[in-house]
Amino acid sequence: MYIPHSFKMDETAHITQLIQDHGFATLIHLDHGIPMVSHVPLYLDVNQQKLIGHLAKKNPHTELLNRSEAYVIFQGPHDYISTENHNTRGVPTWNYAAVHIRGRSTIIDDDALITKRITALLHQYEDTDLNTALFDQLKNAIVFFEIEMSQVEAKFKLSQNRTVAEQQRTIDDLHTRNPALANLMHKVLFE
Repeated sequence: MYIPHSFKMDETAHITQLIQDHGFATLIHLDHGIPMVSHVPLYLDVNQQKLIGHLAKKNPHTELLNRSEAYVIFQGPHDYISTENHNTRGVPTWNYAAVHIRGRSTIIDDDALITKRITALLHQYEDTDLNTALFDQLKNAIVFFEIEMSQVEAKFKLSQNRTVAEQQRTIDDLHTRNPALANLMHKVLFE
């Protein structure tokens, strides 16, 4: 991913928060040079630096999961930025945040670990207990995997190349139509 210096994000807390808030990712493996792409919710195990996920067993992508290089894209909030927010008229732009991760994927086949991982994913989104009886019926139709993260790149293009006044006008403009992006900009630029 092309990342100009002013848009490079190295702060682990911001990267982790984006992944946790926008966990529906694009998962990519190469199959004889051709990209195999799936869209899948992923859970970040912060302590082990692993992404955890699952796919339907019938998905042909599952054949590429075991011990192969994966590429994952997390897309955070994004939106059009009008020139009305800038001191000088120029061209409009787009503000966004994205995280790209590379790592080795491995199929998980240990039942206790599978239950632990799916419970963690569940608890990321709601405070409820896993229906283990139903889950036990369904898990044979699912392939569980983890990705050991080896490279993380993050680009947060959030008007860092603009004046403080322009940044604030952009945040104010976004508050009504895209509060998630406005909040991210405020957090990254001013906190």
